Amino acid sequence: MKIRQPLSLYLHIPFCISKCRYCDFLSAPSTDKERAAYTDLLCREIRQQAMRFTEKVRVDTVFFGGGTPSLLTPDEFGRIMDALWESFSIDSGAEISMEANPGTLTWENAVRFRQEGVNRLSLGVQSFDDKTLRFLGRIHTADEAREAFLLARSAGYRNISIDLMSALPGQTKEAFRRDLEAAADLSPEHLSVYSLIPEEGTPLGDAYLAAEGTGEPPAGFPALPDEDTDRAIYHFTKAYLEERGYERYEISNYAREGHVCRHNLGYWTDHDYLGFGRGAASRLFDLRLKNPEDPQEYDRYVRFLEREPGAPAYEAREVEKTPLTEAEQMEEYMFLGLRYIDGVSEAAFETRFQRQMQEVYGDVIRRHVGEGLLARKDGRIALTDCGLDVANRVMADFLLSVS
Repeated sequence: MKIRQPLSLYLHIPFCISKCRYCDFLSAPSTDKERAAYTDLLCREIRQQAMRFTEKVRVDTVFFGGGTPSLLTPDEFGRIMDALWESFSIDSGAEISMEANPGTLTWENAVRFRQEGVNRLSLGVQSFDDKTLRFLGRIHTADEAREAFLLARSAGYRNISIDLMSALPGQTKEAFRRDLEAAADLSPEHLSVYSLIPEEGTPLGDAYLAAEGTGEPPAGFPALPDEDTDRAIYHFTKAYLEERGYERYEISNYAREGHVCRHNLGYWTDHDYLGFGRGAASRLFDLRLKNPEDPQEYDRYVRFLEREPGAPAYEAREVEKTPLTEAEQMEEYMFLGLRYIDGVSEAAFETRFQRQMQEVYGDVIRRHVGEGLLARKDGRIALTDCGLDVANRVMADFLLSVS
């Protein structure tokens, strides 16, 4: 299999203390014994996956997501990092990120995680309003979120991100303004602000989806903000954070100079990535893979790797395999790249596919440039401010089967 270096690594930790009402990620409460067993499997998978390559693959970013990676004990986390250092050639300046729930961060594990290599912490705060946090099912309070941030600073972290959610049930622009001010007042290096999407299969999502068409929110639930309020919050976020020294570099992400999330930037700029753990996804040039989500299937998958040292992971029947056609690779290149505020390089597209972007997407680009939704400047195609408001519609036009 062809692989482009450097590679990004993602490690999925599918555990949490309790499931939030909006969460559709692969995560669930767990016991100490289950986390210890999972750590063992994860380390075994890392070492076996690395044997697929003829030499140590260079890695420039590592991201621990979940779930709640900060639920791991320092010793468990250290074992995983040892497996990574042994198996891959991790750059000395690599970005190593960990998602952390403010309700799980202690002085001891914050210090130990940093000693083991974590140099970027992403705190899932979501809101600084206690009533909202209780409604969402979060395990922390607003004060505990502030305390976790200050604890992380004291533990030596100089690159901290705060995650916030907008368009929450009952949320007004004024209420969100208070959340955003509280986050910015802590002076993190990075902020992610995502609009809530009620997902089917979650308690919150199922309630709102069931009430669709009635004109009323579910019984006992506040109404979701209307579209005008959602857009007003979105535009306010950009303007306010710019005043506070943050630049929007992706549709939902803002950073101070030098602190963009390099791992996520790789997803938007066609970086190959390798995922470890239950449900983790990989994309290696022209093949997309997904690890099994079921615990027993994941165990069988790791045992397959051990029975067949060096065998490609896609040979395991438990792994989902999706070969990407050239058209699908182009589609992904464009609609992921357009999330990036600087847009997509025409020269890089030609290098990647040996075809000019205008040859493939000329009609689509001309139409949206004419509508003021795309701009073509300095050899790049990017969404305008108006285009960002209807980004999903614009990106859909880059699907070659329907464009």
